[in-house]
Amino acid sequence: MKYKLQSLDIPKEWEIKRNLFYDIDPMDNLPEDDKFENIYCQEDMLSITNGDYKLDLGWYGANELDNGTTGFMLVLFKGKDWNNCDLFELHRTKSKEIVIKKMEELLKAVTKGFFDGKQGYEISDNQSSHRFIGEHQNYSTLNNTNELIV
Repeated sequence: MKYKLQSLDIPKEWEIKRNLFYDIDPMDNLPEDDKFENIYCQEDMLSITNGDYKLDLGWYGANELDNGTTGFMLVLFKGKDWNNCDLFELHRTKSKEIVIKKMEELLKAVTKGFFDGKQGYEISDNQSSHRFIGEHQNYSTLNNTNELIV
């Protein structure tokens, strides 16, 4: 079955690089095959940029749906790529409603310059002491939290 793209409030300063974020919720009463194809196997649902800022959304844990870290992973970072950047925000949730609300909040914060001049958590594939993005449960410069997956 073909689903519509999720309606999002994306400020005009942002450029959509990839959008496979469909209007389908993991909690919807839909065939599991549809959820698997359109959600659970989509690590690269949405990628949008504003200058050096990048916001990525994906679903992680397709084979472990009951795992606490499985779900949407929303990441805001500034830099070249996931492995060499300043991580500003990382949020995991199984709720589509929560991830949309958080995404729109972050897009507006970047657009208004909130993160300008701030330093995030440094992610570098050249420094063994730093953790990679996926090793974080939640990270927030806005709320000053860093929860690591143990």
